[in-house]
Amino acid sequence: MTDYERVVQINIISFTAAGMRLAEQVAERLTAPWPGGKEKNRSGLAAFSHTSCQFALYTKYKGAVRQTASLAEHSAGVSQRKTTYLTRELTDWVGGCFHRGEPLLLVGACGIAVRAIAPFVRDKLTDIPVLVMDEKGAYVIPVLSGHYGGANELARLIADAVGAAPVITTATDVNRLFAVDVFARKNNLSIANRQAIASVSAKILEGTITMQICGAYAGEVPREVALVEGICGALPGVIAEMSVKTGRAEETKASLPDVLVAPQQLYGAKSNGQMLHLIPRVLVLGAGCRKGKDPDEWEQFVCQQLERWKIPLEAVKALATIDRKRGETALRRFADKYRLQFLTFSAEHLSQAEGDFAPSAFVKQQVGVDNVCERAAVLGAGQNARLLEPKTACGGMTLAVAVCDWRVVFDKEDSR
Repeated sequence: MTDYERVVQINIISFTAAGMRLAEQVAERLTAPWPGGKEKNRSGLAAFSHTSCQFALYTKYKGAVRQTASLAEHSAGVSQRKTTYLTRELTDWVGGCFHRGEPLLLVGACGIAVRAIAPFVRDKLTDIPVLVMDEKGAYVIPVLSGHYGGANELARLIADAVGAAPVITTATDVNRLFAVDVFARKNNLSIANRQAIASVSAKILEGTITMQICGAYAGEVPREVALVEGICGALPGVIAEMSVKTGRAEETKASLPDVLVAPQQLYGAKSNGQMLHLIPRVLVLGAGCRKGKDPDEWEQFVCQQLERWKIPLEAVKALATIDRKRGETALRRFADKYRLQFLTFSAEHLSQAEGDFAPSAFVKQQVGVDNVCERAAVLGAGQNARLLEPKTACGGMTLAVAVCDWRVVFDKEDSR
C-alpha cells in the first residue's frame, strides 16, 4: 500500500424507514461489481484516487429496532448490512466523523445536514465530504468539500448507482471547466497556498490560466490551461485513450505562471502569494550523521537546509541512509515525526549508485563507501532519479536531496 492508498469508511445516516432502505441500497450497489462481469468495484472509484471504500449504516429512526424484521423481509434478496441505531446527539456523532476524516452521506433534509455540520466546518482542504440525499433517492447533493474532498465525484457515483440526479453547484463543474483542486487531489499534490485557489478558479471562468510543470505530464491538456516554458516534457502513450499535446505557451518568460507544479518554490517572494503552488511528494533526503547526534539539532539542521533550498516538507517522501545508521535515534525520530519512509542501504549497494558524487576518503575509511547522503538519496528515489541538491555538511551532519522520476496526468474528467 502506498502513501496515498487507504481504506475510507463512508458513514450513511438516515431518519426514516424509507431512508434506511435507501441507505442500504446505496451501500450495496456501490460495493457490487460493475455490470458485465468486470472485477472492478464501484467502491474503487469513489471519492479519492487509490482508495477503497467501506460503508457503515446508522439511523436516528426510532422505529428502527422493531422494524428490523419487516425491513429484512422487504429487502429480500439484498444482503443485509447492520444498521446501528444512534443514541448520541446527531451533532456529537457528526463531530466524530469530522475528527476521523470520514465522508458522510445524510439521507434526509438539507437543513438537518447544515445544522449538524455547522460547528465543524473549518477549511475546504481539510473538511470531510458531506452529501445529502432525499429519502426517495431522487437527488444527491454535495454540500461540503466538493472538489478537494471528492464529494462531487462521490455524488455522481451514487447517482449513477441508484438512478438519482446529482445536484452539482460548483462553477467550474457547471461550466464543464478544468478544476485545479480536483487536478491536485487526483495527482496527490499538496496545496501550499490555498488562498490562491479562488483566484485561479476565477481566471479559469474568465478564460485561460498558465501552468508550469517541472516534471513530465501525460494526458490531454485542457483548453483552459496554457503550459508555459519550463515544462520538462510529455510522456506520449503513457495513458491509454488519452492524446498528448504540448499546450500553449503564449506568455512571456518573464511572467509568472498562475499555477506552479514543482517540489520547490521557484519564485519565492516574487509570487506574492497569488501563484498557486502544487507540490508533488517526490523528493528523498539522503542523510548522514555522527553517532548519537541530538535529534533536535538534526531536525533544525534539516529544516534550515530545506528552507534554504526552498523545499517544503510536503515534497519529501523518504529519508535514506546507510544501514549501519538504521538505529540512529535522530534519523528515526525525524522520519516518524514527518511520516517519511525510512530507507537504509548497505555500503555495497550504495557504491553501485550511478552518478557523480562528492567523494570523501574519511567517509570511505569509516563506512566502506565514499559518500553516503548523495548515494542514499539517489538510490531511495529509484530509477531515473537525479540529484537535486548536492551534499551540505554541518557539525557532523550531511544532507542531500534527490528527485524521483515523476509526472502528473491530465484526466479527461478534470474538465467535465
